Amino acid sequence: MISVYPRATATNFGKNALGVRQQKPKPQGSSNPSDTPEFVAEKILAAALNEPDEQYK
Repeated sequence: MISVYPRATATNFGKNALGVRQQKPKPQGSSNPSDTPEFVAEKILAAALNEPDEQYK
């Protein structure tokens, strides 16, 4: 078993979610670092192949 702890991942999850939701605008100047889904997938693959106890970014 491995545990992977990615930062925020940039996806369209909120846009694709079912139901009516109002999105809150992001405050200007705010930049939370996020990783692409491909980057996270590469880290998961590396962790699976190398089998470390934990995989951080």
